[in-house]
Amino acid sequence: MEIASTTSKGAIPQGTKLSTGVPAGPLLKDIDRQFLEYLKKYPVSEMLNTCIQCGICSGTCPVAHEMDYKPHEIIRMIQLGQKKQIMESKAIWICVNCYLCTIRCPRNIERTEILSVLRSLAISEGYRLRDRRNYTFYKAFTDSIKKHGRVAELHMIMDWFLHSYNIKLVTKIPFALRMLVKHKIKFRAHNIKNRKIFNRMFDKSSELWNTP
Repeated sequence: MEIASTTSKGAIPQGTKLSTGVPAGPLLKDIDRQFLEYLKKYPVSEMLNTCIQCGICSGTCPVAHEMDYKPHEIIRMIQLGQKKQIMESKAIWICVNCYLCTIRCPRNIERTEILSVLRSLAISEGYRLRDRRNYTFYKAFTDSIKKHGRVAELHMIMDWFLHSYNIKLVTKIPFALRMLVKHKIKFRAHNIKNRKIFNRMFDKSSELWNTP
């Protein structure tokens, strides 16, 4: 892989995208070693250094074309300690958790779980995202599940609209009204039974993964 020298005075400036798509390697003094140490707390990080950059994960991913950094590039950036670029990327929010990358990885690297850790870290540290739409959709989706035990489509979409600042969503209102009239979506949110038990599952997950 084409990686800029970390010691040469003529190294490519950090952040410059190379032909591989990965930002140029950081100088040794710029590597976020605390970031690397943080990831070591999670079992899923144990296989990170075995990645051979074959690109099977990126070729398999159904949403890779929407990402600013492909799945295999994210792994390489983690190895280089490029925390800021990863945290501010939209790639970690676009993942749809289909697990195809994990299933087909010849090294059995659990990329889906790694991206989950990265998303949680970005939220907890308040990183400013380049594209808020992906993060706000992710948050609206998870908040709806936490509140109702299931996705309340209309409430989730309204929450997403209010926090994404995407004026284009206004054009979807007539479509939403037609869905309501045909009872395809419900105006009233219906909660599942035993939400307390369900919420304990969320709390336990947050405890295990150290997420907010």
